[in-house]
Amino acid sequence: MVRPRCWQAGFDVARDPDIIILQHLLLGINAHVNHDLPRAVIAVADATGDLPAVRPDFDTINDLLGSLSAGVLGNLDRVSRWATEAGALGGGRLFNFSLERARDQAWATAERLFPLSPSERSREVAELDRLTSVLAFLVTRPGQPGRLLVRLARRFEEHDPRKVTAALLGDVV
Repeated sequence: MVRPRCWQAGFDVARDPDIIILQHLLLGINAHVNHDLPRAVIAVADATGDLPAVRPDFDTINDLLGSLSAGVLGNLDRVSRWATEAGALGGGRLFNFSLERARDQAWATAERLFPLSPSERSREVAELDRLTSVLAFLVTRPGQPGRLLVRLARRFEEHDPRKVTAALLGDVV
C-alpha cells in the first residue's frame, strides 16, 4: 500500500504550504481530543480506580472549550480574513457540534479502554493511533468541494507563523 504524503516518514505538516491555519487547528484538536484525551482520562481513572468519578471534570473542560470557540474564531479572523463569514454561515455552530461529538467519542473510548487488560489496551491504542492518523489525513487532504474552499481560504490568510501565533493567542501575548 502506498501511504499518503502526510503519513510518510519525514513529512512535516507544519511546513506544508497547502495546509491552511484552520486545518492546523483541526489537526491539533484531532490529536488532543481523539488520541490524547481518552488516554489521559484512563491514566487518571487508573490512578483513582474510578472512571465515573472523572466525568464531572471531563464535562467541565468540555463546557469551557465550547465557551472559548467564539473567541478562537474571532482571533482566527485576524489572520484568515474569512472566519467571521464562515462563522456567520454556521461554521461556529458546526465547530462546537464537532468538538462536542469528538469529546463524546473520547469519553466512549475511555469507557471502552478502562476495563481492558494492559495487552488489550495496547492493541486498542494502536487502533486509536491509526484512526487519528486517518482523521489527520482527511483534514489535510479534503475532497471536493473542501479542496476548493481551502485554496480560496489560503488566498486570504496571513502566512507569517509569528503573526499567526500572536493573533491566535489574542490577549494572552
